[in-house]
Amino acid sequence: MRSLPTILAVAATLVAAAGTARAQEIGNVDAGRAVAKKVCAQCHLVEAGQAPPRDVGAPSFYEFMAKPDSTEFRLRAFLRTPHYKMPDLRFTRAETDDIIAYLLSLKPR
Repeated sequence: MRSLPTILAVAATLVAAAGTARAQEIGNVDAGRAVAKKVCAQCHLVEAGQAPPRDVGAPSFYEFMAKPDSTEFRLRAFLRTPHYKMPDLRFTRAETDDIIAYLLSLKPR
């Protein structure tokens, strides 16, 4: 019989793989990263190694995606709704899908 740590490690690997696969089903992760770097990086930390954005109190993408309720549904609603202190960004459907795919790829495993 396998030990509990081994079973948990296998389960964690499967969950991580499923999250990456789901992100790829939604849109293109690399295209989403490119849009995020071009549009969002002015205020948000969008990837490791990025120069610090201006200090406007915007959470990093990593902080945002660490929240359990950062789901595809919530991200889609968030990106379609204007927010206080955020510019009114208008993304195409493909850009929205790509950004969501990129964000989901940042979800902790």
